[in-house]
Amino acid sequence: MGVSLKNEISWDFTNYHYYNAWAFFNNRLNFDIVPASFNTFLNPVIEFPLYFYIQWFNNYPTLIWALQSIWGGLMLFCVYKITTLLIDMKKITNWFLFAILCVVILSGEGVGTQLGSSANEIPVAFFILWGFYLLLKMVKIPQTQTLKQFLIAGLIMGIGLGLKQTIIPYCIASGLTLIICHKYLNKPVKSILFFALGGFMGYLIINGYFIYQYWVLYSNPMFPFLNGIFHSPYFDDFNYSDTRFLPTIKEFLIFPFLWHAKSYAISENYYTDIRLTLYYCVFMLFSLHLICSSKLREEINQNKPLKTIFVFLVLSFFIWLFMFSYMRYAVTIEIIGAIFTMLLIIHYTPKKDFFFILYSTFFTILAGALYLDFGSIYKTTEPIEQKVFVEPITLPENTLIKTYGLPTAGLVPFFQGDKKSFKILGYAQHHCLFLKGSDLSDRNQFKKMRDEIEKNHKGPVIYMYASTTYIHNFTIDDYRKIISEQAQFPGCDTWPLVIKALLRDMPLDYECRKIKTNIIKWDINLCASKSLMNTIFTNSEKLDEQNN
Repeated sequence: MGVSLKNEISWDFTNYHYYNAWAFFNNRLNFDIVPASFNTFLNPVIEFPLYFYIQWFNNYPTLIWALQSIWGGLMLFCVYKITTLLIDMKKITNWFLFAILCVVILSGEGVGTQLGSSANEIPVAFFILWGFYLLLKMVKIPQTQTLKQFLIAGLIMGIGLGLKQTIIPYCIASGLTLIICHKYLNKPVKSILFFALGGFMGYLIINGYFIYQYWVLYSNPMFPFLNGIFHSPYFDDFNYSDTRFLPTIKEFLIFPFLWHAKSYAISENYYTDIRLTLYYCVFMLFSLHLICSSKLREEINQNKPLKTIFVFLVLSFFIWLFMFSYMRYAVTIEIIGAIFTMLLIIHYTPKKDFFFILYSTFFTILAGALYLDFGSIYKTTEPIEQKVFVEPITLPENTLIKTYGLPTAGLVPFFQGDKKSFKILGYAQHHCLFLKGSDLSDRNQFKKMRDEIEKNHKGPVIYMYASTTYIHNFTIDDYRKIISEQAQFPGCDTWPLVIKALLRDMPLDYECRKIKTNIIKWDINLCASKSLMNTIFTNSEKLDEQNN
């Protein structure tokens, strides 16, 4: 499925996925100055597999999609193990229902649009589901409960959190679920403490090195986050978080019904999948039934796995809604929501095989329709001979690369020449990020470092900028004209700041040219003096002649 989808969420890949791994192995922290804005400082460990796949198998993109999709297979194996704790897998009808469950999960907006891509929500969902399976098993079978097992479950989830902190809602929900369901634990206090200790250890195993590095370099172990607490001189004193998709207080409880009517409500792309809303309806109606029925309350208290899953799902959903409300981070909710819905179907459907097949067929049709709906959002339709293609660009030694806007950093590792002599300096990275007026590259200590590098630089200088906001295929002269006319720009108010900064800094005699690449659908442009331009693109022009 991953091979057939050819998924690639290209903006993040072009901005930081590949760059961060390359920068780590080439020791470029503070050598380049925040070329990918905030994402420059995300943990690169999770990017290592894809980085090496591209290093070794770039001419075999199908193989890379297959290898990246292994995470989806591991995730589904966890779904299978969780399912075996909940239903009798000796029954043929239940196997059929499980197969439909897999189809529903794989065709979800969160899972289906990321399978095989460079996005990392599926890999970290695997760690959450693996840890949750161990917890669920101990809840169902009390004799398997040991402090070691709780430590291991926490360790696994902590490793996932260290790899990518966007799964923090599920880590918090897991701990709160154990507290709420403490009556199912033999030694509740010790078990929960060991689970939390394991999570802390797992997080430090993956992230400890970077915590130390950021403390030494920036006086903030979580840099650039939580700077309202640590007050690093490299960023303004506030706690940055991505609030683009959050609902208002008035919208909070009804938001799942609003995001289908509001374009880009929980995603950069128009969101059409109704599954999260359906799961929300399912557990809210179940909650209402639970409040009204003492018989159901007694029944669910006896059904320990069902109660544990229900509590975990509700907590995960509301914490996710409060912290992010972003579709790509909802992979675990999609999966647990589908499992919980399957359990309710089994519980409330008449115990006849006919009804199982009827319901299963209905959900198959639903999943297939929704699968067709998201097929064109992220995947490419172009024939691909290389996973990453960037036209041959040869930079002279000691070149200073000044980048404006995002994303651009991900292309630089593919440039030819002495990469140890390249330096990338980020400029005007506002690009619709709501940073309360701040900008990592243009303020505070990073600006001083950048200005010092630029002041002492004696070699060639080139400029790169991204035309990713509404206006495409414009030449640099077009930009000069519309900026001088003070035109009204659609969409992002901060976009003109990027272009104005570029036009302010770049010499008038510089020429610009779009870089040919297959990793992003928007224009990434390179600007240089005419003489330097001939040197930079010589190999590319020779290649074009050969192809002609």
